[in-house]
Amino acid sequence: AQAMSGVMSVTGYPDSPPVKCGVPVADIGCALFAIYATLAAYIGVKNGGQGQYVDASLFDTALAFSVWDICDYWGTGKPPQPLGTSNKMTAPYQAMASSDGYFVMGANNQKLWDKLCRLMGREELLEDPRFSTISLRLNNRAALEEELEKTFRTQTKDYWVGTLLDACIPAGPILSYPEAFDSDHAKA
Repeated sequence: AQAMSGVMSVTGYPDSPPVKCGVPVADIGCALFAIYATLAAYIGVKNGGQGQYVDASLFDTALAFSVWDICDYWGTGKPPQPLGTSNKMTAPYQAMASSDGYFVMGANNQKLWDKLCRLMGREELLEDPRFSTISLRLNNRAALEEELEKTFRTQTKDYWVGTLLDACIPAGPILSYPEAFDSDHAKA
């Protein structure tokens, strides 16, 4: 379903072979859609006394989950491409390399971009014409990532996640399953 729906065409990195999502999104999503449909049918029986036919499709689910990519295609006429961990609507909003691994962060609007540059001591990036607007940051995504990682690689991922969160810039560690299970959030 991931292959046939287009999901694999946008999963992975540019100029790399197609990749399936590590989590079976079509399977899990289809089960959720089936539950919603069953509950809606049950409400229909309770209210009108008539049964319903419930149909759930892996392909349909995967296609439905692709709403951003589909809208992008319908709006531009260009097939969406894989972006790795990047976001197609804004930049920077992705995984970044630190001195000891990767973390995710998002300075997904102009206010957060300004705050990020000042926090990193990289005010010159605010004056760089390649990065002055979200649109320009998207167009210059590779150069932007390279510039930010010059600074991010000077400290650990925990340092950057804590520093960014303290400044109200969205960030988080990239955890393995054992690390996720051991986290305070999972334990709670």
